[in-house]
Amino acid sequence: MSFTNDEELNRFLHHEHAFPNITADSLSDKLAHFPLPRANGKDFEWLGMAIRRALGLSIRAEVDGPNRQSNTDTRKELDNLGKRAGKLWLAMFDGISHEGEDALWRFAHLNWNGEGGTTIDGLSYGDPAEMIRFRSALKELDWLSQWLRRGARQIPTQQPRWTEKEHREIRIFRALCLAPIYLAFYRTDKLSIKPFGDFYQRIAALAFDEDDIPDFESIISDARKIHGAQPTVFAADFIPGL
Repeated sequence: MSFTNDEELNRFLHHEHAFPNITADSLSDKLAHFPLPRANGKDFEWLGMAIRRALGLSIRAEVDGPNRQSNTDTRKELDNLGKRAGKLWLAMFDGISHEGEDALWRFAHLNWNGEGGTTIDGLSYGDPAEMIRFRSALKELDWLSQWLRRGARQIPTQQPRWTEKEHREIRIFRALCLAPIYLAFYRTDKLSIKPFGDFYQRIAALAFDEDDIPDFESIISDARKIHGAQPTVFAADFIPGL
């Protein structure tokens, strides 16, 4: 992947590409008739950049997001794989016949270069390297079976409705990221619940197509409390002009 300039690279690094609907035009339309006046020197181009970068911080990797596989399903998956590996180990260790093992030994001997054995009068004696590897693999298969099942047992049980809880945490975090941008864009120093909630809802509808946010009032209330105690502070130059 190549970039034509530093600005394009920065947009990519800050996940701005994840929010194609957040543009100057869409924001101008979505925030029309907003009840607060804009601050001097702030336009919708700046607001679009600021919102895209702020919301980019809320993007979680799929394996860390609320849409990931549940711990219960992951536990079952690993446990089942462990059982399957154990059954294969048992079939190979206890089920292979003397004739089968002898056939494998002869096959390994045909392809053996004598490595690891003893050579007398040009003939190699001992166990062929591939036969040694086969026996070692059987031991590893037993280890793998037990390891997978131990790994499954250490996975914690999630609380009921855990996905809803994590979605809520993400929405609160988004509100905390949007708060300093809201305060900078509008001529206000207060994070009043009604206008800020209105701003958040409009942005969420644009960015995530979320017109009906579950537990919305509580999310905004909690975000305001957290912001009052410890407001979000971005790294220097993360959002130029903030």
